[in-house]
Amino acid sequence: MELRCPVAITPDLSVQWSKNNEDLDPIWSTSNLLIRRFVLKIHHAHISDAGLYKCNVVNGFGNVQAQFQIIVKSNETSPNSMISNEQQNIMVWDVNSFNGEAPKFLARDGRSHIESTKVIQPEGTTVQLKCLASGKPSPEIRWKKNGKILSEDDYGITQ
Repeated sequence: MELRCPVAITPDLSVQWSKNNEDLDPIWSTSNLLIRRFVLKIHHAHISDAGLYKCNVVNGFGNVQAQFQIIVKSNETSPNSMISNEQQNIMVWDVNSFNGEAPKFLARDGRSHIESTKVIQPEGTTVQLKCLASGKPSPEIRWKKNGKILSEDDYGITQ
């Protein structure tokens, strides 16, 4: 399993991973847990690996935090006890501004709290998704599908 901190990577960013509100240090990497700055990998997940993982990213303008609720199923766990992808990825944004402004998502009504949205579209039709974000300097928005960055040319992505 691989958790990727969803930020545009620049050299001036500081990253801290935690599990259940306890900091994880890259030095503590084990045979099944590997931390590489913006990526946390769990090999051969065990029940003890379940929990709330966070990546906190800081620069001179503020910080942003992403949370990942990880549930590890044992062979005895029923399929009905799994939660959907919309519930597994929880995004929380904590913004502290100085001269600039940390990036944040915006809802259409101007609020900064965003709920998961499910889009159902007939096959063969065009889907248009919008991402409203603010920050100083302006944040770079990257769209991903199944963990892979989408090409602007292939998907008609505009800024």
